Amino acid sequence: MALLTSMAGVLSNYLDAEQETVNILIYQSKNKDIIDHGRWLVLIAYLLKNTNVSINVWLNPMNDSEDDVTNLRPLVDFIIDNFHQGKVKTHLVKGSFKELVDLIGMDKLDLIYNHNPTIEDHNTHESRECLHNCIKHGIRYVIADSTPVTLMFKLAIFELWGISTTDGIYNNPYYVTLQKGVSAQYRYMGHAISLDTIIDQRPELIDSDTHRILDSMANSIIQCVNVGENLHQIPQMIEDSVKIFNNAEFTPETGMFKCSHSGDTISMKLDDVADFPREPLSTEISLDVARVSWGLVIYARYLNEFSRFKNSQQRAVV
Repeated sequence: MALLTSMAGVLSNYLDAEQETVNILIYQSKNKDIIDHGRWLVLIAYLLKNTNVSINVWLNPMNDSEDDVTNLRPLVDFIIDNFHQGKVKTHLVKGSFKELVDLIGMDKLDLIYNHNPTIEDHNTHESRECLHNCIKHGIRYVIADSTPVTLMFKLAIFELWGISTTDGIYNNPYYVTLQKGVSAQYRYMGHAISLDTIIDQRPELIDSDTHRILDSMANSIIQCVNVGENLHQIPQMIEDSVKIFNNAEFTPETGMFKCSHSGDTISMKLDDVADFPREPLSTEISLDVARVSWGLVIYARYLNEFSRFKNSQQRAVV
């Protein structure tokens, strides 16, 4: 059952327990987000301790995902039919972000949950304007991920669209840790934030150069996960070095980057590295976003240089 409470655990934190009706859009949902047609979100009523609440959910599948049905579907149907009759309604819907918001109605919508943000989600003028209007209307826009570092990377994308948060990170108590036999989909629900602040009224769309940088940062995350790097600590300055991750650090004065790789300690000089962010930014959390972005860019540079070094070694052997 814990597995099925993960999403409800995130969303219930951002809803008013006194509401009579809640209207939720699950945007860009993966297969596992719409498990049993989203009907397990009935658990929101119990987490809010308000079993009289009416719950309306619109599920927008990404990449034409279909509903996943489990062998517990009869159980949730029994719960709804006997204890919440007529109070839980879920709908699979398709369309652009603006079309979906218009369908539900901006004045009616309480919460948007984007479980799988991508660079393309709001990278049109129409979608970005609709996103800004949602924030102005006080609609909570929630994103989540497995670690604070990966969550800050997702927030970096939204800050490029002019949106951030004055909120802190919410640690989901119903988060299911990654383990054998448990879908990796659920690791994304461990940490969440609610976007609530416009930091740039007229941001530019993400161009190809920025897209390339974000792709390299995403690759840094993948490589960190592959080597078991701990991504729960935001990069920080300790004495004269920046501790990027547990096994990676950079010394600004010397330009030396050092990390553990396949059991070895590798040191490498990196030139023309931007200063480590220290000054306050638009919101308190924006500084963490800047530091994570800085760290991922440094790590991407290391990966490129290390790959180049290995290729030159192989050519020398041949």
